[in-house]
Amino acid sequence: MNEVRAVSPNGWNFEGDDAHKAVYKRIVRNLGYPYSFIANGMKGGKAAPKQLFYSCKDSRPPFDNSGLGNCRTGVGAYTSTPNEALEDMWTITFCDLFFKQDYAENLYNGDNIVPADLNTLLTFELTIIHEFFHVDYMGFSNFARPQPDAPHIDDLKAVINGKEQKVYGAALANAFAFLNKNAVNLDTSRNADNYAQYVLSRWVAKRLGGEWNKYELYAPNARQPPQKESLLLGSVDNSTAGGNSTAI
Repeated sequence: MNEVRAVSPNGWNFEGDDAHKAVYKRIVRNLGYPYSFIANGMKGGKAAPKQLFYSCKDSRPPFDNSGLGNCRTGVGAYTSTPNEALEDMWTITFCDLFFKQDYAENLYNGDNIVPADLNTLLTFELTIIHEFFHVDYMGFSNFARPQPDAPHIDDLKAVINGKEQKVYGAALANAFAFLNKNAVNLDTSRNADNYAQYVLSRWVAKRLGGEWNKYELYAPNARQPPQKESLLLGSVDNSTAGGNSTAI
């Protein structure tokens, strides 16, 4: 990213006071950590505490006695902390649903793709990036645990459309980013799917052209074409070719 500026629909921006500037810098910084983790890991030589374990079977005890385990209906993958995981290290577990997904280049390929499809066309990349952001030392570089200026990235809940729900999917991520009418919602910096949806929407916009914006475009039943700006983290990135804007 070259030049970056952050604005809300009413012009309020992260550049007002030190607290909001710090959150904006955190968002930009966090976006680079998964790539750095993978790039550095390919060099080898990482000690076990800095490694990430992948599993295709439950990697932690279930949270309840339902017998469904952690790979229950609707779960494509989940992340376990070293304290939770049977392997005593950060672990991403891939469930059966994950293997029913597909690569982004296969799903987002054609003239009929609209922003609402980000809610339903689930990709390997989206799921993996989402889980990566849950891993503290990946999300926070050298930190073994969250710090005051770098809190854990979680799956947050919010009251959207009168219902408390976890913020998953493009429609809810977009609504969550602008939950506050008079200010950007700073909690987007702590929600995993806002990051994952941003990365996917930016990639799709580059691949298919156009710009992506507005909650009503992400609504599951909407079939409107993309418009300006993909605002999934409450701010605008001016670095894309041709002056297009996407959100971070």
